[in-house]
Amino acid sequence: MVLAATNRPQDLDEAALRRLTRRIYIPLPDDEARKAIISGKLKNVNNNLGDGGIQSVVELSEGYSCADM
Repeated sequence: MVLAATNRPQDLDEAALRRLTRRIYIPLPDDEARKAIISGKLKNVNNNLGDGGIQSVVELSEGYSCADM
């Protein structure tokens, strides 16, 4: 069994695609998921972000993957 991950599937060559027969697409996190990730990361950190500040970060992080965040 081989498990591979990439955030650039369009750059895989034909040889790699032939060998990886099953592909599962996982989309980028939506607003709710990004808010949960940000809130979780900030839970144990002193910060002065209120709900409005967190929402601003959520909006600015559109297009980011979980790894990016």
